[in-house]
Amino acid sequence: MPDPAEELNSPPAADATETEADVSPFVKLARQVCERLAVNKRVRRSLPGGGRLRMDCQLPFLCIYRQPTDREDAGTADLVTTQAAYLFASGEPEHQAGIAYLVRKISEEMQEHFGVFLALEIWTTPLTDPPADPLIPVDNPRPTFQIVSADASALPTMVEEFSRRLSAIPVGYATASTARILEPQPTPPGLPPLMEDCSAAHPGCFSVGLAVEPVFRDATDQLYPRVMRSFRHRLGRAIQRAANAFAGAEVDEQKRTKLSFGPSSLVRAAETADRQLRQVSESFDFLLQATPVNADEAWQAFRDSGFRDAPRFYYRPLPYDPVLLKRRLFAIEIERLEDATLAQLFWEKQNELDRQITALGDIETPNFLYSNLQLYGRPSPELLSLAEQLLEWSQRGNRLPPDDAPPEHLTAAAAECVGVEETAEAARQEIAHYRSLCPGFKARVEVNDQIASGIMVSRNRLLISRSVRLSPQRLQALLHHEIGVHILTYVNGRSQRIQQMYAGLAGYEALQEGLAVFVEYLTGGLTPGRVRMLSARVMAAQSMLQGDGFLATFALLHEEYHLTPRASFTTALRAHRGGGSTKDIIYLRGLRELIGHLSEGREIEPLFVGKIALSHLSAVQELRRRAILEPPAVLPRCLTDARVRTLLEECHGTTAAELLHQALG
Repeated sequence: MPDPAEELNSPPAADATETEADVSPFVKLARQVCERLAVNKRVRRSLPGGGRLRMDCQLPFLCIYRQPTDREDAGTADLVTTQAAYLFASGEPEHQAGIAYLVRKISEEMQEHFGVFLALEIWTTPLTDPPADPLIPVDNPRPTFQIVSADASALPTMVEEFSRRLSAIPVGYATASTARILEPQPTPPGLPPLMEDCSAAHPGCFSVGLAVEPVFRDATDQLYPRVMRSFRHRLGRAIQRAANAFAGAEVDEQKRTKLSFGPSSLVRAAETADRQLRQVSESFDFLLQATPVNADEAWQAFRDSGFRDAPRFYYRPLPYDPVLLKRRLFAIEIERLEDATLAQLFWEKQNELDRQITALGDIETPNFLYSNLQLYGRPSPELLSLAEQLLEWSQRGNRLPPDDAPPEHLTAAAAECVGVEETAEAARQEIAHYRSLCPGFKARVEVNDQIASGIMVSRNRLLISRSVRLSPQRLQALLHHEIGVHILTYVNGRSQRIQQMYAGLAGYEALQEGLAVFVEYLTGGLTPGRVRMLSARVMAAQSMLQGDGFLATFALLHEEYHLTPRASFTTALRAHRGGGSTKDIIYLRGLRELIGHLSEGREIEPLFVGKIALSHLSAVQELRRRAILEPPAVLPRCLTDARVRTLLEECHGTTAAELLHQALG
């Protein structure tokens, strides 16, 4: 690497604009930066005049922003900080030569390693004579993005991919538009070029500009926070895809495979926000708080009344003050995160926790239902249709025994059912098996008298009701469901650097339950009775939403859908608990969405990385490419079975209705 001091002492070129005074504050900085990059060390440096340089590792790319001197330009600097390599700096004249010197030194160092280098500078176009609202479509609007370069034939793959990604970004009620602009020097108006004639002086060096219509603020420079958040996230992804396209076309394959253009480290602000969100999340258990503590006693009283008197349910006291907990929640400074992908995931989780806290504060009131609808939604017409189909197919007219309740009439088959001790021992053996595969598989079994279901999971605890009675077939299916999915994804999430991966990203329950029921299918445990139960839960939720009381929902389940009295009671309880809950629709909905995902030929293994939703899969895959997330530490034991692999292959091109019809025999 050349000595910067020697370069300063050498005769300047005829057209040089730099002087030693101009660049001297940057000489030592450039030397330190290049020394670290030469051995692939991370760079974090403040810049003279204000600004910041960050490079997570050796990368053939730098995203640049310079603050204009004639206007505020609110929010634009945040557009570049989504990248693994960025520089934002002052636009004051006295710093421009030094900034150009630093960028050139970085370019030369990276070209020694990669052979090529791309400098992408971003600026905003001034809002001249804007429409009343830049987010509302108008005739012949100015392009949202202008890709500026000196050569129309340069970087065709990168420019095409960049343009395609930019044009897909939603802007208010329209989509973005992109134009290609040719300029001798791609540089912001009023500022000198940073990479003047870089391709001529250094073959393999490319300079591209991106002029952005600032739709994330109004004409007075007031930001639209939600628009800014979404715009920044999507633009950041587009820039990363463009950088990947550049590397794919220009960088040697062996070096390219290790590149990640998104940030590859968790900075302190991200770690702090992640930890604080997890702490708020773990300060209460939403499902346990919304589960009656007297389910068995209420059932006995309901049965003794001849199913005429609506039961009264009691709930655990809240272990927190909702106001104080919300104060903690909204004190979390997610806005400080530079990583747009993590910020988006954390904003979603903060919003979900807010709704959960509100819901539990309103438990046993009609308002509980409204918060519940925000969390889980209503059953769609398609889901209701599927549930009705399945109820009809599952031998309508036969009262099938429930899967998780004591038998009404002791038969030879029912006599084989196992109780709490056998269930607990089988669960401990299953946990021991997973611990032999993964020493970090730490879970415990607890007998609990205050749960409505036979078995349920709370984080890494398997809770078993003392009154549980299960057939051997149902026991094995439940072990795969509760331990092989719910506890397994908790353990896998615990092995990740992001704590939300085990606390649960927003909306993770639908995929969790979809996976759990699907694993029952793969292991032969998805019986007609189980399918009927999942479908009946959807219809019970719909009954509750239509205004039916507990007795009407019970009658619907028992008399029309032919569930046993105990199964009808438990299902109605789950729909009416707390003041009304639609959580139970997520089992069938999650299964339907999962089968749709797998039918497209996608793999199931990545879904066990932690507690995620299907909507998070692209973000999770991005974080894995950036080495922030790791592959799942352990997978369900059933996935090693050849018969299960065959069933997975048969999912390609199928629908939930077809698969479940097959399961019903």
